Amino acid sequence: DQEEALTMSDVVVVLNDGMIQQIDRPKKIYDEPKNAFVADFIGESNIFSGVMEKDYVVSFLGKSLRCVDKGFEKNEKVDVVIRPEDIKIADGADQGHFNGEVLTTVFKGTYYEMIVLANDYEFTVQSQSEFRPGKTVSMEIVPDSIHIMKKILTINKYLGKVTGEGYVSFCGGEFEIPTDGFETGDEVIVYVPFDAVELTDDEEDGVIGAAVTQSLYKGTYYQVQVYTDTDEDFYIDTADEWDMDDRVGVKIDGAKVRLEKYDPEKDEEAGE
Repeated sequence: DQEEALTMSDVVVVLNDGMIQQIDRPKKIYDEPKNAFVADFIGESNIFSGVMEKDYVVSFLGKSLRCVDKGFEKNEKVDVVIRPEDIKIADGADQGHFNGEVLTTVFKGTYYEMIVLANDYEFTVQSQSEFRPGKTVSMEIVPDSIHIMKKILTINKYLGKVTGEGYVSFCGGEFEIPTDGFETGDEVIVYVPFDAVELTDDEEDGVIGAAVTQSLYKGTYYQVQVYTDTDEDFYIDTADEWDMDDRVGVKIDGAKVRLEKYDPEKDEEAGE
């Protein structure tokens, strides 16, 4: 129970798949999550994929906003986290960074929780002021309410083997992938972009089977994590929403995949 952990603990340890994501005091875990998984796991969050244009400026949902973060590479892809209570909402348009329409309003005892559609993203906003569904509102986000963090992973990476012309075996399946320049039997590192993976409702329609373990809404898409029957993780960018523990099939667009000759000295563990 996350709320109980924050209330009763002096130090909180957040794990994902047996790996420590963050060890900190409860307030710091909530206010300064190390990555998108921690932010989503501890409390409600609006999570976006963004680009760090330069120190103190981040771009997401088509807007460039000031923030308090620095030290990232120019135009580095990042995750942007904004807590619902940190969004200032006002009546009418053009009074903040985003204009939107209130979709739902729920009274939670000490505040109202609203879903606001803006720039094709459904913001979760918490405020002591009520704005009813259908209302046009503005949302402002001050710099120190924007939390920037490095992405946990930017591409899927596996150890595989060329099994024939145009075929590579990895993660328990044989996938159709261009193998120009490689020979049958070659061990290769397989780089699979998030948007090269397709999930199917029917497990039998995929090359391998897997279970959905995580789904994060990133503004214009969902980033889904699945765990295969051979104990591998795939990260997928998709427009489709999936439920936890859904059984799915996994297919790959081989044209988007990149192969690299496996060098044991260079890559002791593919997938790290």
